[in-house]
Amino acid sequence: MLRKKMGKLLILIIVALLPLSEALAEAKPWAWVWYPGEWRKSPGKYYGRLTFTTNDEAKAAYLFFTGDNFVTLYLNGEIIGRSGDWYTLKPVTIETIGPRLRKGRNVLAVYVQNDDYEGGFVLKGMVVLANGKRILLNSNEDWLCSNKPEEGWQKTDFDDSKWVATERIGTPPAGTWGAPTMPPSRHKLGSLDVGDPESEKEFNYKGGGKTVTSTRSYADGKRVKDVGRIIDKSESFTVKLGGVRGYLVLRRRTAWGRGGDVSVSIDGKEAGVWRNASPLSEAWVDACFVVPYNLTNGKREVAVTLTPVLPGKYVSYRYDFMSTFEWYMFDDKDTGSLDSKTLSAKY
Repeated sequence: MLRKKMGKLLILIIVALLPLSEALAEAKPWAWVWYPGEWRKSPGKYYGRLTFTTNDEAKAAYLFFTGDNFVTLYLNGEIIGRSGDWYTLKPVTIETIGPRLRKGRNVLAVYVQNDDYEGGFVLKGMVVLANGKRILLNSNEDWLCSNKPEEGWQKTDFDDSKWVATERIGTPPAGTWGAPTMPPSRHKLGSLDVGDPESEKEFNYKGGGKTVTSTRSYADGKRVKDVGRIIDKSESFTVKLGGVRGYLVLRRRTAWGRGGDVSVSIDGKEAGVWRNASPLSEAWVDACFVVPYNLTNGKREVAVTLTPVLPGKYVSYRYDFMSTFEWYMFDDKDTGSLDSKTLSAKY
C-alpha cells in the first residue's frame, strides 16, 4: 500500500514539473552573436535588442554578459552594466534589474564596439516573476540588430521592425573566445614571472631563451615594466593545484607582436589553442585560457606545455594561475539574486 501511494505521489510530482522542464528545454541556448556576416570585420559595431514581456513583479533575476571589445548594456533605456574585457563575465543582479523592469513590454539592449580581430557578444540571464514564471534572456538569433546607431535605439518605444536577426557564432565554450570566467569565483593559485630566476625555479619553468625588457600601458593608463624571455620552440612549467576544487584558468600578459597563438597541453595531452588577445597597439593585455576539467580533475599538480602554432619566436612575460567553477554550466533553474556574496558562497 505504501509503495503504491509513493508511486502515485512521484507521478504527481513529475506531472507538476513538466511545464517548467518543457519550457526550459524549448528555450534557445545562449551563444556568441554579432551582426550578420560581419563578426570577422574590424573595426565593427553591434547594436542589439531583445524584447520580452512581464506580467508580475520580479522576485529574482540575473544577467552575465561580456563582449569583444567594449560593451554597454541597457534595460528599458537605462544603462545597467559595462564591460571592457571579453574574457570575464560581468554580473548584473536583481538589485539593478528589479527597479527597472516594467509590467508589460521590456527591452534589453546592447552596444558593442569591436576594435580588432573578431567581434562578439554573449549574455545569459533569467527573470523569475512572483507568479513563478521564468523568462530566459539569452543572446541568440532572437535578438534584432543593426550595425548603425539610430536615435533612441536603446529605448522601449523604438521601432526596430527594420532591424535584422542576429547571427549566432557559437555556443560557449565553443567559438573564438573559448570560456570567459566570473571574477567572484576565482581562487588564485600562483604567479610565474618569466625572467625571474627564483620564480622560474618555483614553477619548474623551462624553455625560455634570452631575456628582454618592455614597458607598456594597460587600457586604464597604468604603466608596467616587465622582463620576459624569447621563446623559440616551446616552454613548460608546473602548476600546483593542491586541494582546490575547480577549473584551472591560465592567464598570460601579452603585447602586440610579442605573443602568438600557442597550443596548450596538460601532462602531454592536448587542451586546445590559446589565442593571442593583444590589440593592434602598444598596450599590455591579459589573455585567458580555461583548461578542460577532465585534464585536471583529481590532480594535485599538472605540467603545462606551450608550443607556437605557427613557426616563429614570441616573448613570454608573466603567467597567473587561478581556479574557477565552469560558468557556462550554470543551472538555469537557480533563482538566487546572484550578487557577489552569493556567488562566492555558492561556488
